[in-house]
Amino acid sequence: MQLFGISRLEIFVQKHEDSRIPLSAWQLEVEEAQWAGPDEVQARYADAIVQPDRVVFSIKNLYKIDVKTKFKQGILLIEKIWTPMVSTPVRSSAKSTAPRSKA
Repeated sequence: MQLFGISRLEIFVQKHEDSRIPLSAWQLEVEEAQWAGPDEVQARYADAIVQPDRVVFSIKNLYKIDVKTKFKQGILLIEKIWTPMVSTPVRSSAKSTAPRSKA
């Protein structure tokens, strides 16, 4: 596949150095792939969100890459890369039973 928008990968890697190896491996695999359609992407990347003209790849559950696809032309365009935010557990707001001091 022809991969466009590689500069977005480079900028992201500069900000997130630990992403260099997994994103480089993803890039190499994508450039060597010859996917004819969304089903072939889904077969390789089971956790990807695949639509006829768009794929959101999940790389090691650490990085997301949103690409626009033109399978007939063999083109993928990187539109966005991000690190999903880790959600923190929601805690109930229990009221303190300690007496308030009067000042």
